[in-house]
Amino acid sequence: MAAIRELLLKAKARLKAADVENPSLDSELLLASVLGIDRTSLLANLNQEVSLPDQEKFLGLVERRSRHEPIAYILGYKEFYGRLFCVSRSVLIPRPETEMLVDLAKKLATKGAVVADVGTGSGAIAISIAIERPDVKVVATDISHDALDVARRNVQKHGVQDRVFLLQGNLLDPVHEMVDMVVANLPYIPESEADSLQPDVILWEPRTALFGGEDGLEYIRELLGQLPKHCSYGAYCLLEVDPRLVDKLKHEIKLRFPDASIVVLQDLAGLPRVVSISNFTSS
Repeated sequence: MAAIRELLLKAKARLKAADVENPSLDSELLLASVLGIDRTSLLANLNQEVSLPDQEKFLGLVERRSRHEPIAYILGYKEFYGRLFCVSRSVLIPRPETEMLVDLAKKLATKGAVVADVGTGSGAIAISIAIERPDVKVVATDISHDALDVARRNVQKHGVQDRVFLLQGNLLDPVHEMVDMVVANLPYIPESEADSLQPDVILWEPRTALFGGEDGLEYIRELLGQLPKHCSYGAYCLLEVDPRLVDKLKHEIKLRFPDASIVVLQDLAGLPRVVSISNFTSS
């Protein structure tokens, strides 16, 4: 039998040869998962021997990672806002920068508000808002049945069935009540940039969750057109967007809603990431 240290060195070399970005960390996470322990315990027991069945299972996972399958898909979960969410290839893997939407939503939502999470995917945004603000109701939509299956698992996992309601359909179409806030991390990568994406992204994540049409704003533009019909007076719309598209988006918002208030928030890297829109409804 081989020890943990030996297996990690072997896995790191395999992943490094495959040009995987974080070979050491990924090796440790995969082996910890196989052994049913956390990473801290793994690193504290480097001389512990690993059974042959566990070795085989681990090396199989390493091979999957060497083909640039995202580690979140291999493990079946991803951390978001301090909680674990189930993920599969049916949904986009939640990104840390998207936590900004939750920060802003929990700050701006009024007591008893109805919040719509449009294009919910795994449900990470909707569920996080519901947990952080138990006084609000969240309706979460997605056009993909498979994505909603993943979101449903997460709703049950986090025990928010009484406050997060999943609806299948395009953007706000399936929502039949007025909402006080719209939150959306819709696909915003221009189709022309497909060849520039990392293998971990373009080879594995769902294209429908990545690309926002020719200029990246196709679905956001469609959502803007739905807002007046679905939003109550004084509502907010919070959008995550490609930093390079923020100025164009602001221009289009002003053309559509001349009196709207637009606030752009920067992410931890100092890039404009979230656009907050208010005063776009009439009394």
